[in-house]
Amino acid sequence: MRKFLHDRESIVTLEELENGEEYAEFMRENPGESFNRYLELCMWWNNGFLEEILTADTPKAERRRAVSRVAVFSASWYGEDINFPFVTWKTAAEIRELLRGGSAVVPYLGKWE
Repeated sequence: MRKFLHDRESIVTLEELENGEEYAEFMRENPGESFNRYLELCMWWNNGFLEEILTADTPKAERRRAVSRVAVFSASWYGEDINFPFVTWKTAAEIRELLRGGSAVVPYLGKWE
């Protein structure tokens, strides 16, 4: 099932988006448009308030931009080790950048927060 991060606050499914009031309103205002166009606008053109979460159902073309929830262990700004991770949503490219910078990045399993 495809899932999306809505404003980095909540998770919605593709089905919830398709059956939601925002999509219905979009179709009333733009009767010739499609759901795919609506999704594209929400993800890329309308301030990007939706981000695809990487799942097995994420289309291959979208996987590079999809986000995963990870725990990041890194050094603080002052060089001391942090004893606990911070949890965040990151793309594969952002994870690679953290790893290059010396951070340890692991999938978030819901144990810290």
